[in-house]
Amino acid sequence: MDQAALHRHTYRHAYEEILQAVVRMGAAVNNLVKMSIDAALTGDLGQIDAVISGDDEVDAYELDIFKKTVAIVLRETPVAQDYRVLVATLGVVGEIKRAADDAVKL
Repeated sequence: MDQAALHRHTYRHAYEEILQAVVRMGAAVNNLVKMSIDAALTGDLGQIDAVISGDDEVDAYELDIFKKTVAIVLRETPVAQDYRVLVATLGVVGEIKRAADDAVKL
């Protein structure tokens, strides 16, 4: 594999990793919202603690995705379509995080 092909492969791997992390973050928040509703209905203190811990996990996802996205944009100068997806990712991650924060407030 020549140097250019290796560089493209590395870029594509990092790009896909970011997108997969967003999906995992969304799934974690979906689970967190379900747990929050159950905790509100049952008053289960253990489940309430689990929701709060889950919010910390979502915060870690947000920070990790933000760092990786900024790094790939600065390092790779992606093509227009990839750039738009990466910039949109930053907004989507913020909205997902807000959903987790709302689950804790519930």
